[in-house]
Amino acid sequence: MSVLATYPWKRYWVKQGEQPAMDAGLFVEPVEKSVFTNWFAARSNGFSLTELRAVPCLVLLGDVGMGKSTTIRQEAQALQTALAGQNHEVVYEDLKRLSETQRNRLRESGSLLIVTQSPRP
Repeated sequence: MSVLATYPWKRYWVKQGEQPAMDAGLFVEPVEKSVFTNWFAARSNGFSLTELRAVPCLVLLGDVGMGKSTTIRQEAQALQTALAGQNHEVVYEDLKRLSETQRNRLRESGSLLIVTQSPRP
């Protein structure tokens, strides 16, 4: 049985249609603005998923294995923790593991639903 390795990488997302900001062939990570920020350095156009929580409908697109499912699973866990004790429920289901009937039942339940579906090769 193989064990799925999960690395604590910071993942950033770029708006569809934009190219990631690069410098010397490497992605430019977002940095907090401070007095010491280099005004002439390349600026990142990446966002963490936490920064995108206010977006009402978000679709993460990307190549297989880049961490979309892992990121969504971690976000669902963070939301469960943040909403504990409140009148909210976070339901996380990987759609590729559900039947059409199960997906329809979830959609109709009215629960907050975080879902991912990997493209099929």
